[in-house]
Order: sequence, then structure tokens, then C-alpha cells
Amino acid sequence: MLDTRPPIHRPIAKWCECFTMQAFTSERTLSETAESVDIRTALRSYTIWAAHQLFLEKSIGSIEPGKDADFAVWDRDMYTIPTSEIKDLKREMTILKGRIVYRAVETPVSQQ
Repeated sequence: MLDTRPPIHRPIAKWCECFTMQAFTSERTLSETAESVDIRTALRSYTIWAAHQLFLEKSIGSIEPGKDADFAVWDRDMYTIPTSEIKDLKREMTILKGRIVYRAVETPVSQQ
């Protein structure tokens, strides 16, 4: 029987599709398009700009004293790797309201 279900993507891959405007096919190749945004714009759209739209920019959306510390730690720097590699990032840690809620088993990231 032929499996016609779409391939399962990690959430980072779906996010990458949104800002690069490049969809991953089942063969994991990119379809070409001229429309995209840079990584800084993409991150702002998911953080401080989204918080502003929700009228929550005083409590979320950026890492500042007095705000909830909600963020993810990735295995590589999104600002320095090629856009095509962002979909392959591995989450090392997730922090919500200043508390570690996820930590990869073999992460080099310290809990302190």
C-alpha cells in the first residue's frame, strides 16, 4: 500500500519554511521562490513583534529584566549558519518563565 501521508517535519523546519518561503517536499528539497525575509526579521516576527500584536510586549517577546524568560537554546547560531541549515537545528534546552522545562539528554549546555 502506498503511504500518501505528508512527511513529518520538526517544528523548526516548519518555521524555516515560513520565513524562507521555501517549502520542503517529501524528498526534502526546496522549491524556489523569490520572496523571503532574513533571519533577524523572522525572529522578530515570532518574538517582539508578535508580543506587540498581543499587547504583551511589556512581559514577553524579548529577554529583558522584568519579562518572562521564555526562550529556546539551539545547537548552532541561527545568525551565522546558512539558511538552508536552520531546518536541521537541534533544540538543546527550553526555558519558560525562567525555568528549564526541557533539556536534551546529551547537551553541552549547563543548567546554571
